[in-house]
This record gives sequence, structure tokens and C-alpha cells, in this order.
Amino acid sequence: MKPGKRRGAPPTDMPPSGSLTTKLPAALALVILSLLAFSNSFDGGFVLDNRGLILNDPRLRAATSDNLRLILQHTYWWPTGEGGVFRPFTTLSYL
Repeated sequence: MKPGKRRGAPPTDMPPSGSLTTKLPAALALVILSLLAFSNSFDGGFVLDNRGLILNDPRLRAATSDNLRLILQHTYWWPTGEGGVFRPFTTLSYL
């Protein structure tokens, strides 16, 4: 064995395993496959309770400090009613 070289070390001309050049094609293929799998749902409208939760909620119109405060102070079903469900992260994702 040559001095200074460890046994089992990868060759220096190859990128290390798990580098960006080896992960990027796999990630791109995964994104494309996901888009293809859900492509028939892109033109679908809001169904069931989504109309009331997303389209009719005034807190989701603009990212203002007042709307953020309202999201943190009220429940999931506000303004149509106050229920026992508190989901601020879900409501923030709609914003």
C-alpha cells in the first residue's frame, strides 16, 4: 500500500457518495412523478368545507399583523363559528 493512502478510501476523481450531483436527478424525477400523479386534480375546485374555511375566511386575504393576531386568537372555524378545534399552523398555511 502506498504511504499516505488509507485502505478503502474512495478515489479522488469521483464525487463523494450522496453529493448534489447524484441526488439532483433523483429529486427531479420524484418531483416530475409527483406532478404527473396529481395532474388530474389541478383544475379541481374547492370541495366540501374548503369553501368556508379558505374562500370565506377574511383572515386569509393579506399577511398583516391584524390577520396573524386573529389567526392566533380564534379557532379553525372562525368567523362562521367558534369550535373546539385550534389549528393556527394549518390556517397560516392557507394564508
